[in-house]
Amino acid sequence: MLAPITPVSLPGKPYEKPTTLTGAEWEIVSRWEDFEAECAAQQAKAEEEAKGAGEAEKVTAPV
Repeated sequence: MLAPITPVSLPGKPYEKPTTLTGAEWEIVSRWEDFEAECAAQQAKAEEEAKGAGEAEKVTAPV
C-alpha cells in the first residue's frame, strides 16, 4: 500500500505550495509527456529489433 506524499520542509525554507499551472503551461507538460512516451516506445522497439536480430544470427549460423 502506498503512503500519501507529505511535504518536506528544508531548514530555513518552509514548504511552499506549488502554483497552479496556466493553460499554456499544461499544454507544455502534456506535450512533454507525449514526447517521453514516444521516446520510450521507440527505445522499446529498437531493443526488440536488436534482440530479434541477435536471435536471427544464432539461427542462421552454420553448425
